[in-house]
Amino acid sequence: RVTWVPNPEWWGEEPLLQRLTFKQIAPDATAAAYLSNEIDTFNIGLDPDGQRRAQGAADGDVRIAASGDSRELLFNTRTGPLADQNVRRAIVAALDRDQIARTDLEGIDWEPHSLNSHVWVENHPDHQDQAENTGLDHDPERAREMLDEAGWVAGEDGIRSKDGERLSLTFTTITGMKASESEGQQIHKMLGDIGIEVTFTEVDLNAYTTEELMNSGDFEMLTVTETGHPAPLLSISRRYTPEAAGNWSGWSSPEFAEVLEQLSAETDPEARVEIGRRADTMLWEAAPAVPLYQVPESVATKRNLANYGAFGLGTPDWTEVGFIDGR
Repeated sequence: RVTWVPNPEWWGEEPLLQRLTFKQIAPDATAAAYLSNEIDTFNIGLDPDGQRRAQGAADGDVRIAASGDSRELLFNTRTGPLADQNVRRAIVAALDRDQIARTDLEGIDWEPHSLNSHVWVENHPDHQDQAENTGLDHDPERAREMLDEAGWVAGEDGIRSKDGERLSLTFTTITGMKASESEGQQIHKMLGDIGIEVTFTEVDLNAYTTEELMNSGDFEMLTVTETGHPAPLLSISRRYTPEAAGNWSGWSSPEFAEVLEQLSAETDPEARVEIGRRADTMLWEAAPAVPLYQVPESVATKRNLANYGAFGLGTPDWTEVGFIDGR
């Protein structure tokens, strides 16, 4: 439990609340804590059951906005079949990302569909549909053709191989996270349809939250929630330079590094957007990861809590947050 109180040296508007108390609660117990009035608000996230329970609160609201976060499928490009760009591109074309979004967000009051940019979320003014621009929209037949062209040949059981190597990949499931479990099952079927075998390994939620798994590189495929950056163009360097702590896929290239250098030197806003779009195109073509969908920010709050909830691409002004009844 952490409590914030107003700073007596604050020179701006006096805040409405005397204190803010934050509690750490197990994910599967959060909705119950809200319904029992132990807490006044919680972030529902990708939890349809939490959404349903929050909607049943007589004194509560569920407030939703388009967030800057996205769900993505991450590839380890260092070794194995995923070191082959053709395999990664085929996977991108094979995935029905609209279907994955619909399944993950079922029960949440949000129109689910795929996200088609590595840099900008869909409601950002600079967003462009790079899946369409690069020809990597959902197209299983094209995915099969790409694997054929790359020399991955289907065997008697339908699973492909090349030079004696079976096209078998491991998906890491985060136990206790319903979205991860559902995504794994859907990816298993979608990739099986184009001749890629998917097996599973499980890790517990703590390994995921501490990022130990991604930092270690001990995975082939897993799904993650990529936290949005207030300046989206800055997030590219954080993810795709060799020395970056967040380069979990292990992918980079000299050509891409050159684009990043241009981006860091450019000060004209319009020119920066064009460089960013070039970088976005390169990421789609190299496919070190694939965006799945933009994550809605879904927040349960007591109905009398004002100026707080789902802020989307904005941030709360804590001086204006308060209870309508003055509590």
